[in-house]
Order: sequence, then C-alpha cells, then structure tokens
Amino acid sequence: MAIKFNENLKKARKSKGLTQKALSEKLGVALSTVAMWETGSRQPDYQMLNRIADFFGISFDDLLEDKEEKEALDSDEIYVAYEDDEVFSIRELLRTRPEMKMLFSVSKNATKEDIERTVAIIEALKGSVPE
Repeated sequence: MAIKFNENLKKARKSKGLTQKALSEKLGVALSTVAMWETGSRQPDYQMLNRIADFFGISFDDLLEDKEEKEALDSDEIYVAYEDDEVFSIRELLRTRPEMKMLFSVSKNATKEDIERTVAIIEALKGSVPE
C-alpha cells in the first residue's frame, strides 16, 4: 500500500484553511519542516504523526493511506490474491498497526544486513522488557 502522507497532509491542511506557516505554529515545528513533509522529502516520526492525526481529528490510516488503493484492496475481488495465510496475516498487520506500517515503509530500501541488524535490535529490546 502506498504511503500518501504528503498528499493527505496537504489536503487536511487546506480543508482547515491553514497555511503551512499556521500549521507549523500549531504543531510547534519549523515552516520548512511542514514544507518538506508536503513535498515528500521528509516524514515525521511516529509521535508527530499521532499529533498531526489528533490535530486534524483523523485516523492514522487516513493520514497515511492512499484511499483509492485502500478501497481496491478492501474489495472482495482483491482478497483472492491473498489466499496464502502468511501474506494475508502480514497485510492485516500492516493495515491494523500503524507502527508496523511505518517500520515497513522506512525499511523498503534497507539492505538485507540493515534489516538483520534491526531485527536483532528489536529482539534484544523485547528480551529486556520485564513482563
């Protein structure tokens, strides 16, 4: 699923009648940061994405997803392509957990070694969390 954050942010901002400067002031970030988000040259971190979604009163998914692609994936005829349980469960995980979607998004261009190191870090962190 394509990440359309930059386009969705711009639409949300304009629907509220805000300039980039006004939005930057509301969020407490530099004007250039908002401009880079809207051009797609930068993405906010997870916490800022939550702040932005809260500010506009929209879901995390509405902020990130390509709505046309989501509608196509949610249609019954598309599910035939996802008969494999593992692929389906991964798709559901990405659809329902925004942090997993973000992790996948930032790892698309990672090397195999980058991913292996990241997995090792996550496993180490999981092991250090008291239950």
